[in-house]
Amino acid sequence: MNPESARRWSASLLALALVAVHYGSFDLREQPLVTDIRYFVYYAWQVAEGAVPHRDFFENKPQLSVLLGAGSLRIGEWFELDPLIAIRVGQEGVAAGVALLAFVVFRRLGGALGGFLGLAGTLAFGLLGALPAIGTLPKLAMIGLGTSAVLLAHDRRWFGAGLCGGLAFFDWQIGAAAWLAAAVAAGLFEGLRGRALSRVALGGAVAFAVPAGYYAANGALGAAFDQVVVSTFFRGATALAADAGGGGFERFTQLIARACPQHAWLFYTSGLGVPVAIWLLTVGRSRPGGVERARLLLPLCLFHAAILGISALEVQGYGDLFALLHTAAFGLGLLGWAGLQVFRGQPEHRRRALEIGFVAAALLVARPGPLRPELVVTGMTAVSGLTLSDQREVAGQLDRRVGTAALGALDASELLFLTERRNVLPSLYWNRATRAHFRGPRDAAPIDTVLRLVGDANPAFLIPPRRLAGRERLLQGWKPVALRSHSRRYAVDLLTR
Repeated sequence: MNPESARRWSASLLALALVAVHYGSFDLREQPLVTDIRYFVYYAWQVAEGAVPHRDFFENKPQLSVLLGAGSLRIGEWFELDPLIAIRVGQEGVAAGVALLAFVVFRRLGGALGGFLGLAGTLAFGLLGALPAIGTLPKLAMIGLGTSAVLLAHDRRWFGAGLCGGLAFFDWQIGAAAWLAAAVAAGLFEGLRGRALSRVALGGAVAFAVPAGYYAANGALGAAFDQVVVSTFFRGATALAADAGGGGFERFTQLIARACPQHAWLFYTSGLGVPVAIWLLTVGRSRPGGVERARLLLPLCLFHAAILGISALEVQGYGDLFALLHTAAFGLGLLGWAGLQVFRGQPEHRRRALEIGFVAAALLVARPGPLRPELVVTGMTAVSGLTLSDQREVAGQLDRRVGTAALGALDASELLFLTERRNVLPSLYWNRATRAHFRGPRDAAPIDTVLRLVGDANPAFLIPPRRLAGRERLLQGWKPVALRSHSRRYAVDLLTR
């Protein structure tokens, strides 16, 4: 092995070790099932049991993450792992892979040291590892597939780029921007444009044909379109209308403060990566290696611009912020690349020492692994100190009380997963998308829709939504039973006939 290959392998192994230490530092055993992730954990279990997404349960997000979660669950069975641990290990593995892709991207832009700066940007935000530690996480695979599409396009592997770009859509609708970015790269930078574009198109067509064929074969194609396209459009439109009165920016800054403890300033600093990208794509193209950098950078910028654009319209919670933080990490990586250029012109040994010191300082600022700031994922059902043991305790109470009777749930889907119960209602939650999808012609208000769905399913027990106008009408004819953990950190209201 020549010295250059040895250095390259050494850098790769060091990056792998750093990623392993970081993503191995998150709690997989006692992290509670919170945020919307709890829905997708339940879906993953249902799919592993034979359910078909969109046909057997409502969900307005594409289901690639759920299929990956179901696969992790089945693989975990071979190793006799707890189902939730199996899902979490799989998700952390994907998150680690996404971080390594960031290393590869910035190694191509700025050598091994540039790769570590790109990696530092990803490791700086603990939420990027904390959310996969909860369970099945939409948008995670989309980031990996989108980045892979760009890297494959850079390697002129156009079919693979189109395939990954198309698959990205099936983890989040905005992932379609990855396919578009690959197509733009083929059109602008490839000599045989027609041939390259046709291969990108073919890859995208295959990516769409496989899931569409799966849904069609299982009688779910129409339902998938209604839920993923129609319901999502309605939800987005009504969300924008609801936020027309303002207050969104204040909620966003509060979310950043909670999700990025001690590192919120890095999120805002990442915006300085935008002028760096503009310089690289304009003035920088005339510099040595500038065209090759632009071939990689332009599709990446298009992909992250799509994420930034949708985030400017709406960032409701951790799931939306998760994708945006990857864009922030990309901006920090670009800023780090610009920082390395400051040392150009120095004598070689001095320049190398300064560059290594700069990268080491960036990693210290990022504080990866056990050095990271403590992060507590909060939400409607998450209180300080809540653990998975608290939820398992209440799940045991629910199991004993309900027995083999039918259970309907419009909340607390974590209990369905922990007790391995199928929801007799078609949805796990109640929001704008479900209201639009299930509303009947005679439903004057959302409560009318809920009453009709509950009446049709006729469950013996019901977990009602926590927030619902006219909720008192739903409670009529039911007896409330309070399920509480001994710590009082977790509570669920169960209704019985």
